[in-house]
Amino acid sequence: MLILMSLNAPRLDVNNVKEKIISLGCTPHEIPGETKLAIGITGPSEILKKENFQPSKSY
Repeated sequence: MLILMSLNAPRLDVNNVKEKIISLGCTPHEIPGETKLAIGITGPSEILKKENFQPSKSY
């Protein structure tokens, strides 16, 4: 699974997403791009649900 965020997203928001991933027993991997930050997720993907990662705000 990949989660895409703006490169301008506050570090606190990025860290909150990463903490959520870790709390679900998976490992986050930051992949910065030209305009977006992708957070790749490895681990037991059957635990992950799209509803756990709905955006709270748009950047």
